[in-house]
Amino acid sequence: MGDKNPKKAPKPKKNAKQAHANHLPDPEPEVVKKDKKTY
Repeated sequence: MGDKNPKKAPKPKKNAKQAHANHLPDPEPEVVKKDKKTY
């Protein structure tokens, strides 16, 4: 259970990074990957 706690912490950080990339005009590699999945 303790291992799951630290793993969940970096999860919300990734979400914030993805949201930031979406707001950024520069097409980041992570955004491109998400775009490919959406397509």
